[in-house]
Amino acid sequence: MKQQDDTLERYLAEFRPRAVRNLEPSQRPASHWQRWLAAAAVVVCFLGTGYWQIRRGRPVGKVVELKSQTFLLTRIGLRDKKMLDNFLTEQSRSVLPSFQGGNSTLHVLAKE
Repeated sequence: MKQQDDTLERYLAEFRPRAVRNLEPSQRPASHWQRWLAAAAVVVCFLGTGYWQIRRGRPVGKVVELKSQTFLLTRIGLRDKKMLDNFLTEQSRSVLPSFQGGNSTLHVLAKE
């Protein structure tokens, strides 16, 4: 243990303290307007791209309409299940593609 203490003391003796110098204030750039302008341009680009992606993918009004329809369908389903089944059957006939037409998936698969 004594040998380790001596080795440590010799190692620490190699270090010499230096005089402390005065702290110099950092120099700030003359103006930050260029950084602010660049940051604003990046934000505008991201917002514009996001808005464009949303509008290109699907209209925003349809999302709100879909959420309100989901709420209404849930409410109808809780009150009258038969009415919900009739509504969904009617919607599936008008919204989903017909399987009986000449270009239907079943018609194409039947040929193979």
